[in-house]
Amino acid sequence: MLAIIKNYCRFVLAGRLWFLFSFELFLAIAVCFTVVAVRFSTFDLSGSVLVSLVDAAKLLGTYGALGMGTCLTTLALAARFSSSDFNEYYRQNVSDPNPAIPWASYSELILKLSFAALSHWLALMAGLFISVFTPPDWRLLPRTNDPVISTVLSGTVVFLFTYCVMNFLSALLGLSVLCMIRKNFQDVN
Repeated sequence: MLAIIKNYCRFVLAGRLWFLFSFELFLAIAVCFTVVAVRFSTFDLSGSVLVSLVDAAKLLGTYGALGMGTCLTTLALAARFSSSDFNEYYRQNVSDPNPAIPWASYSELILKLSFAALSHWLALMAGLFISVFTPPDWRLLPRTNDPVISTVLSGTVVFLFTYCVMNFLSALLGLSVLCMIRKNFQDVN
């Protein structure tokens, strides 16, 4: 599995690094920093949020599994729609003069869907790892006397959850565009 991910990053993502630096990434970083800032703040919010880190990691793993399945199903549906006539119709009706628009071609849509599935797989693996190897008394919002690693793991859970949800929403918006264009394509042909 790791060799496949390595080749995916090497051959598919290598020329499209702009794709990684998206709104989803910056929002997830901001939310993650908020959680980390709570750890080092002077006021204690740990009593108001009693969710354990293990429970949050289990939720992350569950969401990762469901999101990955949905993204793979969506990817299969998008691949099923593919034909040379439809790809040309898609390019003509969705393309924008600005090449920075991510939905400018059908291959960009496939990339978005496959990357969303990959990010959900990463969330699933992280959720499983954290839920197995984390002490049950650590909280999602760490207390000031908790070890620093609990803050890192809390930030990781919050970052991955936020990033995956935003990626999932972006993939669903792409799918809705795909379905609308597919319906128009069928009406024309």
